[in-house]
Amino acid sequence: MLLTKRKAEAARILKGRRNKEIGYTLGIAEPTVRLHLTHLFKTLHVLDRTQAAMVAVHRGLIRVE
Repeated sequence: MLLTKRKAEAARILKGRRNKEIGYTLGIAEPTVRLHLTHLFKTLHVLDRTQAAMVAVHRGLIRVE
């Protein structure tokens, strides 16, 4: 399973950040962050940020720094 560049970026910076902070970091609007996260959750078959981060790390889609 591959993640788009934006989904991978969103997954990498999920840790404890709010949508507004993620948007600022990625240079996108908060509603766009919500859209990317919704798609990320569907792609990973998860319900929330914690599950998304855990699944992405477990599957080797993102690295823990």
